[in-house]
Amino acid sequence: MNKINNVGTFKSSSLMNKKIILFFFILLFYIFYIYKKIKSTQIIKLDNNYLDSKISLEDGLESISLSFHKKLNESYFSNLINIELKKEICPYFSPKEKEFSKIPLKYEHGISIIVTAYKMKKYIKEALDSISNQTWFKNNNNYEILVGVDNCYETLSYLHSIMNEYNNIRVFMMKSNKGTYITTNTLMTIAKYDNLLRFDSDDVMYPFMIEFLMNNIENFDLLRFQMQNFGNDNQTTLAYGQIMMKHEIFDLFGGFMPWPCFGDAEFILRIRNHIIIKIFDEILFKRRIHSSNLTVTKKTGEASYIRNLFRKYTFSKLKTYDSDLNNAVIFTIINKFYEVFPNTSIKIDEYKYIFEFTDKN
Repeated sequence: MNKINNVGTFKSSSLMNKKIILFFFILLFYIFYIYKKIKSTQIIKLDNNYLDSKISLEDGLESISLSFHKKLNESYFSNLINIELKKEICPYFSPKEKEFSKIPLKYEHGISIIVTAYKMKKYIKEALDSISNQTWFKNNNNYEILVGVDNCYETLSYLHSIMNEYNNIRVFMMKSNKGTYITTNTLMTIAKYDNLLRFDSDDVMYPFMIEFLMNNIENFDLLRFQMQNFGNDNQTTLAYGQIMMKHEIFDLFGGFMPWPCFGDAEFILRIRNHIIIKIFDEILFKRRIHSSNLTVTKKTGEASYIRNLFRKYTFSKLKTYDSDLNNAVIFTIINKFYEVFPNTSIKIDEYKYIFEFTDKN
């Protein structure tokens, strides 16, 4: 009888232990779920309210959570501090309601090709060759190639050695490394033509790309097109970072957010409801995929925490952006820069000395 009671007691205690263990597992799972939920909703408060002045922008960056700081190089945010802000005085109109032809032109007719580069010594010559060999340039000289080096002396030195191979090229050295979108804003602010084409320094244009775009831009505000990957897959997708738009569009909406990634997608989503966008099925260039791509790296790749954070922020603002054109306008954030002229008689070390001397004075 005692044995039976002992067995019953053992079974009941064992069952109780299992219930306790199960309860703790459920509790831990619930705590983890709540933690992930809170973490996923830590949306950056980089709103238009934070873009009213240098002080308010810094306050906005300071409000980003500590866990978010750990996901990035801290140097990125330190570079964002003391950035130079520029706001173009633009007419507040809706391109869908007024024709651009009725707006006084501020720019010469032509195309400014915007190329940003960091550690791109390996690929940039092929990109520049594909630009200079465009069929459009055989009969048209109203173009410029603006290359912005995002504070990388290796790339600058290489460009200095090949600059004389190209026509209408200007190279700019950014004072500090602040990312492709601030570099793009800087170059677009400098650009002199009425059409802007953003192109990556590791991709290759098909020879007819510029001609196709120039023949189709007149009736639209922004053009999008297809790209094809290098390699065996030859996958064709719609490009986000490579776009062509009228200069007035950049001036009106303030360009790209100063983000380390997702800035191109955010720009299109922010302004889409206020401009006329044309998407073409034509494949106009080849895209190179490598370990340094923003969509590939661990920190900024498609599945990265930071990209998802910016993505969620953008989609949370879409109704606000779509409701009023003024809500889609931001300050143009640019970098300080030096222009490197195509003169190989000046050694790259001398440029470096000039840069350092200018910084000190």
